Amino acid sequence: MEKVKKGRKSKYDTHVAPRLQEIEWWCREGLTEIEICKRLDVAESTFNNYKREFSELMESLKKGKEIADYQVEDALYKRAIGYEYEEETRQLTESGAFTTTKIVTKHVSPDTGAIALWLKNRKRDSWQKHNSIDEEFKKEQIKLAKAQTKSIENMLDEESSDTENITIVDSWGGASE
Repeated sequence: MEKVKKGRKSKYDTHVAPRLQEIEWWCREGLTEIEICKRLDVAESTFNNYKREFSELMESLKKGKEIADYQVEDALYKRAIGYEYEEETRQLTESGAFTTTKIVTKHVSPDTGAIALWLKNRKRDSWQKHNSIDEEFKKEQIKLAKAQTKSIENMLDEESSDTENITIVDSWGGASE
């Protein structure tokens, strides 16, 4: 006797398989898998099951995401090193057509945020250490400043034992009496 599956019929053949190319495009456009599920009218858990069961779905997702990643990586790289582009100025003529009146080459300077992001991710060993050294240096500066504040407070306590309340506010906004 043949085993009969219980439950709802799979939407893969009707909702997902015919749209594999669209799924790849959606990934390329940056849609998340949750957004793709909504467009396909498929539950997220079901979509995850389909990914495990159907390799062609995983391949479409992977291909689309790789292309999007390359495009973002390329854009980040351009921002990090700077780039040039041409800007056209167009004017409406008497005949109703647009004509180019001026073409200017403009330069976009390198973006320090893009440089830092690139280096921290691509040259992690060289650039992450500097960050931790800076953090340690800042912590030591704070400790030293607090110790100096405490020392001044102690000296003032000794000098003016007859004064009731002296409030010292350190540069971090903390007050002590």
